[in-house]
Amino acid sequence: MAFVRAGRQLPLKELPKGAPDLAVEVLLPSNTLHEMERKVSDFFTAGCKRVWLVYPEDREVYIHGLSGITRRAAEDLLEDPELLPGFSAKVSTLFE
Repeated sequence: MAFVRAGRQLPLKELPKGAPDLAVEVLLPSNTLHEMERKVSDFFTAGCKRVWLVYPEDREVYIHGLSGITRRAAEDLLEDPELLPGFSAKVSTLFE
């Protein structure tokens, strides 16, 4: 899943260039750590602001930002006031 903030100019008749502001990747058991590290790096290289890696088996979300990684689980809130003002949800609701 990808999210692009309002106000960004995106072409309507072609694939956009660059990266979304937020990328969300839901991991499968077959995904490797190396593969995901490379994917996160590629997103940041392309200009992405944040990457959320969702681990359904562990019911956790790892938020990758330019300043580091934050882990959210169960009753923790998943929010990002800079990119998603007003959005807030418990991590557990993602897996219901």
